[in-house]
Amino acid sequence: MESLKELTILYAEDESTIRMLTDRMLSKRVKKIVSVENAEAALEAFDELNPDVLITDLEMGGIGGEELIEMVRGKNTGVKTIILSGSDEADHSGQADVFMVKPINKKRLFEVLESFAN
Repeated sequence: MESLKELTILYAEDESTIRMLTDRMLSKRVKKIVSVENAEAALEAFDELNPDVLITDLEMGGIGGEELIEMVRGKNTGVKTIILSGSDEADHSGQADVFMVKPINKKRLFEVLESFAN
């Protein structure tokens, strides 16, 4: 888990409670996390932060998670991506490196982040 301390994460989630709890969980283990409430804010933060990992909700008001990933990959093709969805039946066309269903399985999330860090 020590390699997680090198990761910078940008997290886009429109549900404030989920965003706060996930931010709190990740902030204890990673170098830096910036949490934002929508894709537009994520795009603004992306250039300044240049994160190693983008974690995004699939369904947000306005720009959705898959479109956000497409946009940031145009800026940085090396960024690793995770899409979160409230439904395991969501159409996830493969934009993201990893698809995860909410509620987030902490063990699985940390395993994925660890794989990204190595």
